[in-house]
Amino acid sequence: MHTTIEEWRQRGVDYLDWWCSTDRRLIADFSSAVTCAKLADLCSPTRYKVARTVPGYGSQKYEPFTRVLNSLHNVNVTRESAPVIVEQACRELFEVYGRSIPSAISKTLWMMKGHPIVVYDRLAKGGLRKNGFVLAGLYEPYYSSWFSFFDRPSTQRALDEVCAWIPESPSAQRLVATRRTSPEELRQFVVSDRFRNRVVDVSLMQQA
Repeated sequence: MHTTIEEWRQRGVDYLDWWCSTDRRLIADFSSAVTCAKLADLCSPTRYKVARTVPGYGSQKYEPFTRVLNSLHNVNVTRESAPVIVEQACRELFEVYGRSIPSAISKTLWMMKGHPIVVYDRLAKGGLRKNGFVLAGLYEPYYSSWFSFFDRPSTQRALDEVCAWIPESPSAQRLVATRRTSPEELRQFVVSDRFRNRVVDVSLMQQA
């Protein structure tokens, strides 16, 4: 599917606003030891809406999940190892919960590690299909397809344009004017791989 540069810019604005309201704090929270309370917050209906995918009741249901995540805190994640790490976590937690939870796992690992973790999302999966990708299996095929889309020269050119345009855009200036972020913090984030990663997510979700 063809996405115009105006649409790409809007996806950048959309994610920047979400980062200011939600992800910036979650990234900070998950930079230290993961707790049941942190996981319950991330998975909640006001954040990433995946609480129902994790079987059990109350925040204590996340205890096995926290143990797996904390075991990965000092693990270096590369583009090659990321899908292996996510699928291994899925297998370990399947033994506990009796179901695979790649969405919840990938979202929390993205907060911990950033790019090249790819968030597993149903709508983004639909966007990949609209772009001609055939998906089967659990996380690895999704990850490979996502990166094939990410690596397209047209995608990279669009991301370059978005990253150059965003800091002086009216939306970004409003965020600075209302003190939701500072000019320097905004500039540093917009040139990061984290930002490019999630702008692609938003674009794919909008195409689903």
